[in-house]
Amino acid sequence: DVEWWAENPCLYFEINPDRVHYGFFFYRVRPQLMETIRRDMVENPDNFLKMIRKVEKDTGIPVTADEQYKRPKPTDNPKLEPYFAWKGQIGCVAEEAFNPETFGPELGERVKKLITQLMPLYDYFCKFTQQ
Repeated sequence: DVEWWAENPCLYFEINPDRVHYGFFFYRVRPQLMETIRRDMVENPDNFLKMIRKVEKDTGIPVTADEQYKRPKPTDNPKLEPYFAWKGQIGCVAEEAFNPETFGPELGERVKKLITQLMPLYDYFCKFTQQ
């Protein structure tokens, strides 16, 4: 059901015609849910920022949003400003173009390692969708 998974954080693995993708994706974040997430960021900025920094450091992949507000929501905390611009399609995704090693046994290990490193990000967003 596209409506369900699109509105919930997902850890995924996908094979396309020319590459593999895997990681974390939160495709369609409802506006009222994003407001709840922003309130949590304001109430617990150190926890949120520490989690984001750890995920990015461990994975080597930035946590980004493909959809951003042209005029970001205001915040008194300059460290949160980039995240207050997030509108939707939040992700931390690895992509690999097909090569001779793509489907070797190491692929499973790479996917497993990344998914494990992304669990704090997944758990963070899940706590808002399971209320």
